Amino acid sequence: MTLSAPTPQAAKKRPAPDRRCAVSLRLPPEFKALCDRDGMRMAQLIQSFAADLCAIKPLTKITKYVSRGEAAQAAARAYYEAAGFGRKPGDGKERP
Repeated sequence: MTLSAPTPQAAKKRPAPDRRCAVSLRLPPEFKALCDRDGMRMAQLIQSFAADLCAIKPLTKITKYVSRGEAAQAAARAYYEAAGFGRKPGDGKERP
């Protein structure tokens, strides 16, 4: 059996490498209850918030991270800043 290098056309069809980071969380039952009440999976809510906070645009048809738009991005950023997470090291402000 002879193996050959992929053709340039075949290389173009390969999917981009998955650069997402895996995380495992224990979330409170109140969070699950909220998601259940609204018919949403917990992961879906976290993915949506991450997309809005980072202003992620859809890159593929299969991405789970798609921002809901400018208003949602502004709300996510406002929460992030109000909670004290948006501070830079050395700015003299303590993080919670």
